[in-house]
Amino acid sequence: MQEIVVETSYGKLRGKHENGVDVFRGIPYAAPPTGMRRFRPPEEPDSWDGIRDAFEFGNRPMQKDRPMAGAEPVSEDCLFLNVWAPENKGKPLPVMVWIHGGAFIMGSSSDLMYDGRVFAENGNVVFVSMNYRLGIFGFLHLGEIAGEKYATSGNCGLLDQIAALKWVKTNIEAFGGDPDNITVFGESAGAISLCSILVMPEAKGLFHKAILQSASDPAMPLKKATRHANDIIRLLGISPDEIEKIHDVPAQTLLKFSGNVLSGVFWPVIDGVSIPDDPYKLAAAGAAKGIPVIIGANKDEYSLFVSLDIDLMQWGPDEVRNDLEKMFKPIWPKLSAYFRNEPMDMDLYIRIMSYAIFINPTIRYTVALSGYSDVWSYFFCYEHPVFKAAHALDLTFVWMRVGKNTFQIEGDREQDLSQKMFRSWIAFAYTGMPADRSLPEWPVFKVDSRKTIIFDFDSVVKPDPQADRELWDVLTSMDGFGDIVLAMGEDAFNEIGDLGGAGDLGGTGGSGDLGGAGGSGVHNILGGAGASGVHNILDESAASNAPTASNAPTAPTAPNTPTAPNAPNKPNAPNAPNKPNAPGLSGRPTAASAADLPRKDGYYSVHDSVGDLLNNKKTEAILYSMLDAFNSSDGKGVKINKLMIKMVSKKSIVKVAEMAGDKVPKGLLEKLNTELMQVKKQR
Repeated sequence: MQEIVVETSYGKLRGKHENGVDVFRGIPYAAPPTGMRRFRPPEEPDSWDGIRDAFEFGNRPMQKDRPMAGAEPVSEDCLFLNVWAPENKGKPLPVMVWIHGGAFIMGSSSDLMYDGRVFAENGNVVFVSMNYRLGIFGFLHLGEIAGEKYATSGNCGLLDQIAALKWVKTNIEAFGGDPDNITVFGESAGAISLCSILVMPEAKGLFHKAILQSASDPAMPLKKATRHANDIIRLLGISPDEIEKIHDVPAQTLLKFSGNVLSGVFWPVIDGVSIPDDPYKLAAAGAAKGIPVIIGANKDEYSLFVSLDIDLMQWGPDEVRNDLEKMFKPIWPKLSAYFRNEPMDMDLYIRIMSYAIFINPTIRYTVALSGYSDVWSYFFCYEHPVFKAAHALDLTFVWMRVGKNTFQIEGDREQDLSQKMFRSWIAFAYTGMPADRSLPEWPVFKVDSRKTIIFDFDSVVKPDPQADRELWDVLTSMDGFGDIVLAMGEDAFNEIGDLGGAGDLGGTGGSGDLGGAGGSGVHNILGGAGASGVHNILDESAASNAPTASNAPTAPTAPNTPTAPNAPNKPNAPNAPNKPNAPGLSGRPTAASAADLPRKDGYYSVHDSVGDLLNNKKTEAILYSMLDAFNSSDGKGVKINKLMIKMVSKKSIVKVAEMAGDKVPKGLLEKLNTELMQVKKQR
């Protein structure tokens, strides 16, 4: 394989030429944030003599391990980025920089979904991905406890991302990229990061366009962040006047907090320094002025988290009503009155939670940006037969993963939608306008019309298409609303107990009994898999097997705008068009048989009959999707019992094991029962 050498401001790098794409992995963009650099802003990396090999991904950020997350070890020394560049560059190419998701507690740039070859080869752009500090290492605010030196410790993860952008701005020309045409894009926690980065003074001038996919509320108040930090140092046995001792705590000890505390505890912070004020207010005041933005959400975001919890899927009207009333207590009278004619079922639960956590924050930020920038709004409405238009489902389309067994999505129409979205993203990177000849003209978002493109088989532009938007505009202005969504993780410390108390919860923060958690775990309903985990757990094929798309070196011209249809009536949400069942979702999946999985000590196979025993097609599809992922683990096997505990609650796994009877090893069933009893005692 041919090797290539480029020179950066820190030294020479040797990469590989892989099938028409130049690839450089594991490039340090900042000094290792270890020792006294822990909880401090990133510093520039050291220069080196000679030529440094850039063949392998760098360490992943500190996080609880999970299958399909990359083979690299976790370490505090994790601030690395990767570059994919087309072979024949000619003039400088647009640069696209990816920020991964994962609820700020997990994920990495080496996750199998994020193969930059897709963009470099098919989009003719220079693609960059990065790691950044996660969890307690990246988002623990100590400023009010430890003083000015730690004033920005709660946003170290964001400052890492900005440091990577500085590196790109300075060095990307050596890889064939245009430093004056940089688009930053991200999904979930990556999009939430961008809500702040767009308005952070330190990021000004480092990029020129942004794409935000499925963002949520961007930052927590200072008092809440300080309260969480005080709880953590207390549990660590450190008093505020001896805070420097936190540098001596082993990283693995800190990781237990990062892995077991609900994701809402580790979140960007309005610290008054790196994030001067509420990002909504800053955006509305023009802090991101002149930066074109694509922003949108998925119609059924919360469906993903419901579909992966067997207990939750079985809730009836009473459980749904009680949980929603508990969670939305300050605004429940208004909310319940609006939906008084709707059945209190799981569809309504998904609808409300999707708006509260993703759709409403996305709309609010869209409006805030639109006064000073060109903004293009989208609403992803393609319905998977199991997950609906769920959180993370759009990644399959933007990253050209259709037909690669990601969420088991296949079909010609799915491929067509994928290429339309991909080409729109590439056109935006080239020109600052998301134009594609195969789509209707996508107009700039204006508050008076709120025209938004609907991504589906029949993609159309509609004014104000989110059915419940007006309701949430009212709710947002009500007293007490601000504490609801940010309450994610509020009760996390009741679930930790002590450092060893709830370590086996797999990060669920109590989501196994969602009736008690009130659904507030959100990303942690996956029990540690998090949003980013799902991207890969349901992705069978290796990242190197990138699909092909038509080349997009230049942005196509969009046709004239068609007449926009009327917005759907409220409060009833519009029905999505029927979709054919995805191949492999009924009957035996196309992946190798479960019987072929490794059978070793501590391992076991999920038998074909488990889904049938549950008599639940959703559960059957989920188990089969998991099987597909397990079968692709490079022949090394996966501790399925451990992963399944993370994917759904322990109680649910015990139910599955009991239903499967002698088809599950007796020792495993005993272990699951023991673990469940321990969890109950801790509560």
